[in-house]
Amino acid sequence: SKSYWPAEQYFNIWVTNFIEYLGYTQFPVSNVAGLANSSNDRLTDGIIVDRKVFGSIDDGAFTLDAKYNKGRTVTHEVGHFFGLRHIWGDGSFCGATDYVEDTPPQVGQTNNCPTHPRVECSSLAKMFQNFLDYTDDRCMNIFSKGQIARMEVVLQNSPRRKSLLTSPGALAPGNFSLDLGILSVQEPTTLECSGTHTPTITIRNFGTTTISQATIELRINNVIFQTKPFTLSLGSLQQTQVTFNTYTSLPSDVRNFQFQILSVNGVADQFVDNNISVLTTRTSAQATTPFLEKFDVAPSSWNVVNPDGLTTWQQVNLGYTGALYIDNYDYEMEGAEDKIVSPVFNVSSATGLLLKFKKAFAQFPGVSGEALSVYAFTDCADDLTNATRVFFEEGADLATTSPTGGEFSPQPNEWETAYVPLSQFIGATTLRFAFVGRNGYGNNVFIDSVQLTSESIVNLSIKKISEPSMAVCESPIVPKILIANLGTTTINGLSIAITKNGTAQPTQNISTILLPGNTTEIVLNGISLNAGMNELKITITPNGPTDQSLADNSITLPVALITNTASIPTRENFDVASSWAIVKTGTTAWSTSASTNYKKSALFNSFSNTSLGGVSWLVSPKLDFSRATEARMFADFSYGYAPPNKETVMVAYSSDCGKTFINNPQFNVDLTDNETFDEWVPEAKEDWIRKSFDLNDLAGKENILVAIQATNFNGNNLYVDNIEFFENNNSTPSKVPAPFRVWKGETLSDTYLTFNLEDKQTVQVQVASIMGNKILDVTHENTLNQTLTFELNAVPGIYVFRVIIDNRLYVLKMYIEN
Repeated sequence: SKSYWPAEQYFNIWVTNFIEYLGYTQFPVSNVAGLANSSNDRLTDGIIVDRKVFGSIDDGAFTLDAKYNKGRTVTHEVGHFFGLRHIWGDGSFCGATDYVEDTPPQVGQTNNCPTHPRVECSSLAKMFQNFLDYTDDRCMNIFSKGQIARMEVVLQNSPRRKSLLTSPGALAPGNFSLDLGILSVQEPTTLECSGTHTPTITIRNFGTTTISQATIELRINNVIFQTKPFTLSLGSLQQTQVTFNTYTSLPSDVRNFQFQILSVNGVADQFVDNNISVLTTRTSAQATTPFLEKFDVAPSSWNVVNPDGLTTWQQVNLGYTGALYIDNYDYEMEGAEDKIVSPVFNVSSATGLLLKFKKAFAQFPGVSGEALSVYAFTDCADDLTNATRVFFEEGADLATTSPTGGEFSPQPNEWETAYVPLSQFIGATTLRFAFVGRNGYGNNVFIDSVQLTSESIVNLSIKKISEPSMAVCESPIVPKILIANLGTTTINGLSIAITKNGTAQPTQNISTILLPGNTTEIVLNGISLNAGMNELKITITPNGPTDQSLADNSITLPVALITNTASIPTRENFDVASSWAIVKTGTTAWSTSASTNYKKSALFNSFSNTSLGGVSWLVSPKLDFSRATEARMFADFSYGYAPPNKETVMVAYSSDCGKTFINNPQFNVDLTDNETFDEWVPEAKEDWIRKSFDLNDLAGKENILVAIQATNFNGNNLYVDNIEFFENNNSTPSKVPAPFRVWKGETLSDTYLTFNLEDKQTVQVQVASIMGNKILDVTHENTLNQTLTFELNAVPGIYVFRVIIDNRLYVLKMYIEN
């Protein structure tokens, strides 16, 4: 908001840091097909783009993403700004439409920079060069005539688009001698507390003449409240605040305010476009504790804040209860936030303070953008600038039941109660809290039975096991747990009971004092694991009064102790008994003996498994990267996408023997290549896609674990095969028929020999000239898939390569020139 210019007159482009996106845009408000759900929020209207893809290397030596370094991300987003949809119609089938007739249909997005033509959908060539596809910048070069016509319609008719054509930014600056304008309104705010208020505005001298006097009128509900002359001393471009008589608002008041400059220096203002400012303000209702809102009807004492004018919080009757929810299932505006603000509470005499509410949410498969926040604030502003976020959950953490591919409506057993201690706000006379929902275009979020109480409640909770992960390579382990006091009573110590594989371990007593609302990490005593699979169960019990919510006092963790070892380079093709371990939550687990066109492959079978949300890891042996200065992993993946259910898979790694795993968003594996509703089994090489992962951060280290982590959403089967670790970071290694290939670079000093052996071998390489002069004789141990570099330092000519592998001699002649 600090860098915002009025969207009616200016085209906002924000350049910032992103992690997940290159950029995104707010669609225009329009009745043109495909834009029915566009946001009407003027404060977010524009383009946001990541700094690493903004600008072009053609204009300077900028540090930009290698794939998106020609500035086409902004071109793409400008297309959205003027009403264009993605060229594939945001669908995964030939019938999906972008509402433009001259763009050919295609199945999903296009990545990278493919060769032309690329044919699909009734033998039509894809227009992957279009700016509204996802190809690399160097591959984009066209808007179609139909797209241009659509953008022109939007530009000429859409609010905040057609007004850009007459923007003051396109005009020469005015030269008004008398021009006083209203810059902003400080008070009232759009949502305020009851009581006495002083209307306050900021005015600015936009003209060239010093302003000594101005008369400004204030109307409330279209009735003149005050016409006030002000004595000023404002030079050109100076500003000041002016105030009016106070007024008193009562709970639940709704009022319309209009401020208008009537005269400047005793005469009419020469530029009237900035002379009026209007707003509507609501006054929060008042309530007392203990407070309970069950949402059996729409709550008249709460205030909904709906910035985009689209989907927002609404009351719903579920048959067995009323509730409040946001329909994110149909809400296309990803990232939009909607607030509902409680009445005002006076808790100046409270001795304890706890907010409780019920929540219900089921993830849509593959979508993690939904979030729910609760803010508490004691000022009477209409925003959350000075509020304290006291609750936040998103994605899987917010979920109260298994994911579903359909629209979620909770059953009675699919609710959870959240406890939010608010002891830091005891003593406040104007406490409000706001529920803020963030849309991920996934599934519906529900809340119910919001309760504010000052009673004494004991509620100790295990939030998570911080360490270890589900796979470790050393024993004993030292578990760490994060616990929270979600009650109103101070916890004076606790006991921790642990079982390993059903056998009780010594109870641990902790003297920690935990205040309401606080969290702390507890380090447990060491536990020795068995080789292979183990299951830990940890239960906490507070000292003194009984915990009133036992559901969150226990947590279970499956842990695999990895004992197999390997050093890179190494590979796993699952054709014989695999050295990779399997660990899981839920019922869906990897298996390593599935029959495919690659003989045997690892399989994550989701086709018939309805245990949604189950996670399984396929974990490498303990890997040694100590000899490597660079490293990269490759793997073949095959998946049968059955819309809308979609499994998720990513590669994670640990450099601390499994205490923690690094989940790099760039290691997420996209699974949309093969669309089918039949049970998926790969039958040809084309059914697989090769992925690679930069592991340079692990070079030179020991005790590395790599895990392929899959989550079940009852979509279709996922396969992995031909996992390889290289001692270099070449993302496109030479394709080598076994056992090796000699190839040359641009000069004699760039001659390469790439191996592709079944097992690690010691190899000897001798290079001689055609006259028999020995140039090179090297021995290389543990050779599997490496590329060796040779600097021949000789003249062009024919060279003889003698390669000895497993006591077998291979001889190759090659002509090499500069």
